[in-house]
Amino acid sequence: MAAKYNPKQFMGIARNNLGRFMAKPPNALYAGTWDTMEEAALARDRVVLHLGLERDLNFPTKSRKLGPASPAEMVRAARETTARTKILSNGFLGVALTAQRRFTATPAAGLYAGFWDTPEEAALARDRVVLHFGLERVLNFPEQSRALGPASPEEMVQAAHEARAAKQTSHFRGVHLDVKRGLWAARAYANGKTYALGRFENEIDAARAHDEAMWDLKGKLAVLNFEPPQRRPTGKPPRSRALPKTSRYRGVAKQALTGKCVAQLWVKGVMQSAGMYVSEEDAAEAHDRLCLHFGLPREELNFPNRKLQRVAQGAARRSAACFQRDHHEPVPGCLLERIQGILACGN
Repeated sequence: MAAKYNPKQFMGIARNNLGRFMAKPPNALYAGTWDTMEEAALARDRVVLHLGLERDLNFPTKSRKLGPASPAEMVRAARETTARTKILSNGFLGVALTAQRRFTATPAAGLYAGFWDTPEEAALARDRVVLHFGLERVLNFPEQSRALGPASPEEMVQAAHEARAAKQTSHFRGVHLDVKRGLWAARAYANGKTYALGRFENEIDAARAHDEAMWDLKGKLAVLNFEPPQRRPTGKPPRSRALPKTSRYRGVAKQALTGKCVAQLWVKGVMQSAGMYVSEEDAAEAHDRLCLHFGLPREELNFPNRKLQRVAQGAARRSAACFQRDHHEPVPGCLLERIQGILACGN
């Protein structure tokens, strides 16, 4: 158990909000943040000796034996001490796990050496940056990092991007692997725009989706993975056709974890979401409302004949609300049915 903090036990120290101890020599100086009160008090004494001040010391014999030290030297020593004692949960110094389940390399405060897929890669990148700046830090892989040589943070960030891209490349044009979802994503590039074509379980299906989109956009000028389609180019922007086939309705995907249904619609390469629903029919109706909002043809609807019915029901509800407001009584059921029937017939 850690010793109880007593502010009067040592001179020139203070505890911060994280439970660590700051060495505070006179003249508003700072000599590092330490894990124990004794270390902070000793650091304060050595700075006092460095400044030549006539002040009482916490550890006269030990501080004079170690010798005077400047505040900057004590700050650096505090960081080194913390680095030796603080081992992260992944077992490497200067490596942290992100929310995306990747590992970031941080050689020192304010330095960044890229995101990596494994903690070993991040630790090695951190070590090479430490060597580049000549920092007095403990290395995770001393022999391997020195054999590879020092590298700047920019070089390590670029190496991280290249390593990531190497794992996501495909043999087909316009296809890459979405590592997070484990699916193959297809994209088309034309006229300065990028069109997202969706994600596929099969790499070949993604490549064919790319070819069809590029054929519609550029025609005979398109560079394709396979033979050109046996049809005329439409000249229209492509739309995604890669929604997971987990529902019998168009534009509805059922999530495996939650069991809820997601209503989605791809318009000009942009995915439009209509929310999550418990039933597939509710999600399908939400998809239809999106189609009507963007002016898509009736062939894209799951329920092309339900539009008039929904309009009639909405108008009937508004009429019922006006009746209640004017008469201050519930609407009779027979009157409500008549309103719906009249509106449905009228449309």
